[in-house]
Amino acid sequence: AETDQAETDQAETDQAETDQAETDQAETDQAETDQAENDQAETDQAETDQAETDQAESDPAETDQAETDQAETDQAETDQAETDQAETDQAETDQAETDQ
Repeated sequence: AETDQAETDQAETDQAETDQAETDQAETDQAETDQAENDQAETDQAETDQAETDQAESDPAETDQAETDQAETDQAETDQAETDQAETDQAETDQAETDQ
């Protein structure tokens, strides 16, 4: 009977140790999962921040290009107007000479 009791006690101790080991492992697994989720959230935020920075840097460059394009268009229109005026002046001069 004492032997049986000792074996029962040992079996209960073994089971308790097994249960504790399983609980510890489950807690470790959960902690690792939580850390992985935190790391991913930090990575995602860093990627979002970088994308926003890239866009902020890109926007002024696009604005600058649009302003440059507009300035070139304005200059071309001015040049054309000056050419048209010169041609008109020449035609009026030619006409005056013909009338003379």
